Amino acid sequence: MALNTTKDSIDPSVEFADSEPPARISGIAETPDDDLTSRTKKRRIKNPSIGLDSGLAPGYRARRINTRPWSKGVNDYATQGTLLNDMKQMQLLREPVLRTSKTWNGDRLDGMIRSKKVNIEAIHAQAVGTELGDEECCSSCSLGHGPFLTCVKVPNASEQPQVCANCHFGGNGERCDLNKLQQTGKDCYG
Repeated sequence: MALNTTKDSIDPSVEFADSEPPARISGIAETPDDDLTSRTKKRRIKNPSIGLDSGLAPGYRARRINTRPWSKGVNDYATQGTLLNDMKQMQLLREPVLRTSKTWNGDRLDGMIRSKKVNIEAIHAQAVGTELGDEECCSSCSLGHGPFLTCVKVPNASEQPQVCANCHFGGNGERCDLNKLQQTGKDCYG
């Protein structure tokens, strides 16, 4: 049985088999004619604070930390006794500020944080931990290592060696000498 259809009898709202389907981004159907710049602006993550002032009140990045958007840390945020679970109950004290030597935009920084659980812990610690003064900070921070402008202690209730968020970022905690400074009598608790 053959279908007798003419070009005029076809509903123009029906797509033909050889037509291009609408693009799918984040579960939202979008036509190819949509303005690409408006779509990217909506999804773009704000750039981090970069500069010389570390005394900023909690802002965009600190609020983003509190929403816990990174999947690598989900289990630890939910498991009592873990570092992330302990920190989620602490008050946000400051906006994490990056060193001027870092040229990361918001999406790149977010990708770096998302890639490792220690990076999630580090940025969260940067927002809730104790900020150390120049005379108290670890030697790595004094030399300008790590992404963050200031040396901030990672909150630690266990007997593990004390580290700062800069050294914790990327899993470089072994280079931090806060624990050694504490044992030699230097005050590491701001």
